Amino acid sequence: MKHLIRGLAGISLVALFFSAAPAQAATHTHMHDSIRYASIKGCAKKDKSLRPCSPWRLFTHEGKLMKLKDAQVTATDKRGKPSVGTLGPVSVSGDGQYVAYFRARDRRLAVRGIDGRVTLMPKAALPKGIGTDALNIQLSLDGRTLVVDYYDDKRPTKVYSLDDPTHPGLIPPAAVFDGISGDGRQILTSEGSEENTTAIVTYGVDGTELTRTTPPQVVVTNSPRALAADGDRVAFVTGSTAKAKLEIYDIGADEVTKVLPLTLPHGDFPEMVDWTGDHQITLHFTHNVHTVTILQVDADTGATHVRDAYEVAADTFYFESCGG
Repeated sequence: MKHLIRGLAGISLVALFFSAAPAQAATHTHMHDSIRYASIKGCAKKDKSLRPCSPWRLFTHEGKLMKLKDAQVTATDKRGKPSVGTLGPVSVSGDGQYVAYFRARDRRLAVRGIDGRVTLMPKAALPKGIGTDALNIQLSLDGRTLVVDYYDDKRPTKVYSLDDPTHPGLIPPAAVFDGISGDGRQILTSEGSEENTTAIVTYGVDGTELTRTTPPQVVVTNSPRALAADGDRVAFVTGSTAKAKLEIYDIGADEVTKVLPLTLPHGDFPEMVDWTGDHQITLHFTHNVHTVTILQVDADTGATHVRDAYEVAADTFYFESCGG
């Protein structure tokens, strides 16, 4: 989840670039520390507008701040030159244990664990003629699957496994990437047709098409959407700020099988929806750009509780919350 606060709409094998410093207090404790969000500091220019002026920073639940010094701050274009006004893409896994980014020195796509270990993706993750300003990256809930979605509609989306990143799965260019399933093993996409309909299509991480259906309009006209680990249930939010609903579409049955009333924090619609358990859906909300509330909903009963709530650092120019 990317947020612009103001202004603009791997690691060396022998050196560790994380450095710890005090940060904000966490609202709850974790058995193991995890990344809460990544941000870049903003500094004022002569005209009083802000510019990014720090490395990517990782704020953790236990109050630590880790500087991601080797990550691109400014994205690069297809010639490898700075793409002014565009930040280097970053994605934090839903469990907060991994962060994906492009290294500044060689534009290699890397996934770093919170323990400092790094896995490099093949150089082909950034094809010739594509800049880091022309793609999106997303990690799965467990951080073991990484999707590279190119804005170029002629290139397939690539799905990398951290266990074997040398042979990525390829999702057809016509498929619009919507998300990664709760278990990280399936990819949710949508695809238009000449008949002016939209299909929901799921793929395995190896690029094999698994399911294809043309769902009711309510499914395809509302986003974000999230795919459960069973590869069958798709969750999304509908309605108004006063009467919002969390709905679940069953791909196999080709019908909406569950409609649950949902109270929206501050009246804001979610910016992320994820399945974080067999019967648990997690929603991220951002209010007034800097206040984050994370809800967990029981997909069977609709019971809801706040998992986390926090304010991002006051000097933040831009931030991205963990997924899930």
